[in-house]
Amino acid sequence: MSKVPRPTTGQGRWSSFVADSDAPGGRERALREPANPEHRLRLEHDAHTLLRHLSDEEGPGWTTVAVDRA
Repeated sequence: MSKVPRPTTGQGRWSSFVADSDAPGGRERALREPANPEHRLRLEHDAHTLLRHLSDEEGPGWTTVAVDRA
């Protein structure tokens, strides 16, 4: 099995998502990319399921991944 080449980046390192510090009630529920605030990540959960919502790079769409917590 051959390896897939890693894409090259300008900085050569990973970046991170950050939480908004001015969230209502001091409860941050979403993360955003500092250089691109439209690129967001939101997590939701209950006793059975964890949902990860990742926004499109450009546009209003979302990709959601559900994880069964069992």
